[in-house]
Amino acid sequence: MLNSILERQPRKITLDRIKYSEDNEIKFSNDRNIIANITNSHFQNIGLKDTSKNKFDENIGFNPYWNRIYLQRPNIPQEALDTLCNPINKEELIDILKTLPNNKAPGISKLTYKIFKKLLSRFLDELVYLYNFIIEQGVIPDSWQKALLYLILKPQWWDNDIKYTRSIVLLEVARKILTKIFNDRLQAWS
Repeated sequence: MLNSILERQPRKITLDRIKYSEDNEIKFSNDRNIIANITNSHFQNIGLKDTSKNKFDENIGFNPYWNRIYLQRPNIPQEALDTLCNPINKEELIDILKTLPNNKAPGISKLTYKIFKKLLSRFLDELVYLYNFIIEQGVIPDSWQKALLYLILKPQWWDNDIKYTRSIVLLEVARKILTKIFNDRLQAWS
């Protein structure tokens, strides 16, 4: 609606060719494998540029500003920290589901918050079982390590150069629900 009021067309990215540099020479390619490799490399290494003065160095450690933030808080009893990994029960899951927004983009599975909110009781039991298995075993499903990445144009024309884009990453909703449970448990003690 906003685009039609302002009489503008949405800008889209078609990643069917890419501009890149190799041996100080600018090249273009429409080879799908090259496009995939360059795109993956770009987004996996975007924060690791050697030119960044904020790059973490394990020999130096955190910036002193962050040290105080990551210190264990003395006002939080150890038993409170232990509750973080307590088993999840169905009532806690239902309470969390009630707080989640509708109309948010799903991850690879296409399962939305709305679907999780409408699950039958027996499926909620299975979800609680899965979450408790994850907590007990310390292992998350492989599929939760995958995500959908969508490119969005920065204000300047991208000219098939991936550095003129930014990304939105869509994660699995089941993963985000478990994260919300942990976040709420942590918030109770902040």
